[in-house]
Amino acid sequence: MDNTKKNKHLNSVLKQEIENLAVVTAPMIIASTDECGEIITINPAVRTMFGYMEGEMEGCNLLSLIPELEKLEYDEFEEFSDRGDLELFDAKQGEHKDPEEYNYLEKFIYGRVDGEQIVDVKTKDSDGNVLWVEMYIHRAKIQLKTYFIVIIHDITEKKLNDEEVLALNTLLEERVRELRT
Repeated sequence: MDNTKKNKHLNSVLKQEIENLAVVTAPMIIASTDECGEIITINPAVRTMFGYMEGEMEGCNLLSLIPELEKLEYDEFEEFSDRGDLELFDAKQGEHKDPEEYNYLEKFIYGRVDGEQIVDVKTKDSDGNVLWVEMYIHRAKIQLKTYFIVIIHDITEKKLNDEEVLALNTLLEERVRELRT
């Protein structure tokens, strides 16, 4: 192998190791699921965020981690436009599914009320403590099979702070009304 090919291979291997390290050390959960939501991979952040041991969630459905996903409201389904050679969201051209046939992950992608693929969900950790998470779900096709990449970020502290600010604003408005009367 000449030096150019060797350097490209080393760079490729190094790049893959760095990408793996980024996933393993990320403070948010990065998971992959099959088309039915069965968790294939999930990084160690699942321990910090939800209290599950590494390896405990692989093979489980994403709903066992966040059951509230099934309860999200969905708008009407719209087909995504063609994105060239990228098969990020589209089913095969000409293939149409009845919206009732979509699973909760497909409904999330195709039928979000706000049109976003990011949602805030109130859930619980393994000990039953309330937890707010922001979720991003991305659909991809690899070798003609559908997979989902799920990124889950703990926003509990932000939500609690927002609630506290709202409560303080409400109290302040009440006091102002009292002073005016």
